[in-house]
Amino acid sequence: MLSATAVAGIGALGFVATVLAALPMYIAGFADQQADSVTDFDYSGPASLWNAVSTAGHALFALCVVAAIATAVKSFATGERVAGNPWIDGGAQ
Repeated sequence: MLSATAVAGIGALGFVATVLAALPMYIAGFADQQADSVTDFDYSGPASLWNAVSTAGHALFALCVVAAIATAVKSFATGERVAGNPWIDGGAQ
């Protein structure tokens, strides 16, 4: 059984990471950041800030994935065993 506290913490952190990764891209788009420009584009100014925040959000989400895997491995190795499957036969008792 996975720890409810650990799962809730990872879930909340994942939500924050998703917002930090996605929302700045919307803001950078409204700030006229070009989408697919490889050359002749300067990332200085407010678009640079939004790109840095988005990068931090992606790094935080990667940390969430690693934490979720670590929590699962720890739970499988030393966690509490689940008694039975309550969903067998549609949960009828």
